[in-house]
Amino acid sequence: MNILRDVNLDEISFSKDGRSVELYFIDMHEGKRVGILNCLSVYSFKYQNCFEDDDSLAAYIGEVNYEKIKSKELLKNLNYNFHDSEQLVENEPLLINIEGGELVLEIICRAAEFNNKDIYRDTQCAEINR
Repeated sequence: MNILRDVNLDEISFSKDGRSVELYFIDMHEGKRVGILNCLSVYSFKYQNCFEDDDSLAAYIGEVNYEKIKSKELLKNLNYNFHDSEQLVENEPLLINIEGGELVLEIICRAAEFNNKDIYRDTQCAEINR
């Protein structure tokens, strides 16, 4: 499922406890805030970039997508090999893919919000229920 298309990733901010991350997106042309993607109860955060020495955020993002992980095989393909992967799949966490010209992000989490509206929330996880 698509969340955003043709935006810039402006900022990445981790919570103090390291269990959630906020991603700030802006309009490519005018630089106005488009929204904030909040990933809660993060299991995995993969970040890759091909920035030149003088490059940094804000960076172009072609698409921000998500899907529920329903297969242990998908976790293995993502190199998530922790001992609890079978239980993790039972909870159907989200895989959030963020791809652009200069960077790629893959986030596995149990809940996500965009502009304070739930995209998905695992009701089994007390930490993320409000």
